Amino acid sequence: RRSSSRGAVMARATVALFALFALVCGAQAAGLYGSNSNVIQLNPSTFHEVFKDSNVWMVEFYAPWCGHCKNLSPAWEQAATQLQGVAKVAAVNCDEHQQLCSMFGVQGFPTLKLFPAYQSENPHQKGMPWKEPEDYRGARTAAAIVNYAVGQLPNYVATGKKLDAFLGKEGVNKAILFSEKSTVPKLLKGMAAEFKDRIAFAQVPSSNTALAEQYGVESFPKLVVERADGSVEAYAGMFKPAPLLAFLSEIAPAKESSGSGKAKAEAKKAPEPERPVEVVRVDTQEQFEKECAQRGGMCAVAVLDPADEEATARYLEAALAVAQGSHKKQFRWLWLSGPDHPSFVNELRIDSGFPQYVVLNPKRKVYAQFVGAFEAEKIDTFLDRVLLGSRRLIIELDQMPTLDQ
Repeated sequence: RRSSSRGAVMARATVALFALFALVCGAQAAGLYGSNSNVIQLNPSTFHEVFKDSNVWMVEFYAPWCGHCKNLSPAWEQAATQLQGVAKVAAVNCDEHQQLCSMFGVQGFPTLKLFPAYQSENPHQKGMPWKEPEDYRGARTAAAIVNYAVGQLPNYVATGKKLDAFLGKEGVNKAILFSEKSTVPKLLKGMAAEFKDRIAFAQVPSSNTALAEQYGVESFPKLVVERADGSVEAYAGMFKPAPLLAFLSEIAPAKESSGSGKAKAEAKKAPEPERPVEVVRVDTQEQFEKECAQRGGMCAVAVLDPADEEATARYLEAALAVAQGSHKKQFRWLWLSGPDHPSFVNELRIDSGFPQYVVLNPKRKVYAQFVGAFEAEKIDTFLDRVLLGSRRLIIELDQMPTLDQ
C-alpha cells in the first residue's frame, strides 16, 4: 500500500510538473504582452498601420525568452498606459516574426525604435507609406520612455499668433481648450495628431475673456467643440484618454485611407461593382505586356509546370487564395508555364524546379523571389515584406524578362 501511495504521489507530481511546463511554454509562445495589454502587438500584416498613422509610435522588438526583455516589459507596459491617447506603444515578437525584425536590422533584444508622426519618402517602394525609424538609446524606465515619446510629438495645436487663422477657418470641426496654463498638454497634442485633418485644435489662454464669453466658458480648463455646421458643445467628461477619444470620435469624420491626392480623388467617385479576382494565365509576350508591364504597379507571378495537373491545380488554388486575400488590389495576379518559357526562368535566375513565385515591378525593373513552401499563408507573409520594402528581397534587373514565343 505504501508503495502504491508513493506511486500515486509521484504520478500527481509528474502531472503537475507537466502542467507547469505547459503553462510556461504557453506563456512564452504567447509573448510578453497579453490580449488585455495596452501594448499593441504587431505582425507583418498589421505593421503598415505604423506607417499610415499620424501618431508617434514606440516599437519594441523582443524575444520572449530574453531576460532583458522580461525585465523591460513592466516599464514598457507602464509607458503604454501613460501614453494612451498621446502616442502608440507597440511590440513585435521576433521569435514569431523573424523576417519582420531582420528588416529593421534587429540584432539584439530588446531593440527599441521610434517611428515619428510624419511620413517620409519610401526608399524601397515608391509611393508606399513609410516612416524612417530612430533607435531609442535612453534609460529603460517608464518615465524616460514617456518623456522621449512626448518630446517627439508634433504640435498641431494652434496658439498665440496662429489663433486668428484658426478661428477664421470655416466648414471644419474645431476643438478649443481654454486653459489657465500656457503649456499645451501632451494629451491635447496626442489628440491633435490622432485627429489630424479631421479636427483642428487650438489652446486659448483664460485671459482671452472675449473668446471665452463667445463660447460660453466660465471655468477653466474647459474643452469646447465647434462643429463644421457652427454648432457648439462643451466637453463634460474627464480629461483622460478613453472618454476624450470617444467624444472626439463622434465628431470627427472617418479617416481617409492614405495615398496620393489622385488616389483620394478617385476614391470619392461612385464605387464600381467589384470584379472577381482571378489568377490570369499568360502564354505570350503580348499577353504579358498587356497584363503586367502596361498596367502599372506590381505583378505577382506563379511559375508552374502544367504537365503535373494535380499539383498545378493545388498550386493555383493557393495562388488564388492569396489573390483574394488582403492584398487583392495591390498586385496583378498571373501565372505561366515554366517549361514553356525557359527564357523567363533564366532571365530571372530562378530555380528551374517548379513551382516558383515572383513579384515583378516593371517600372523600377526589380523583382523579388519567394523561397519556401508554396502555401497561401507563407506567400502572403512574403508579399507583406515586399510591400514594406525589404532590401534583402529586392533584386535589380537590366531589363524585364521575356516570354518565349
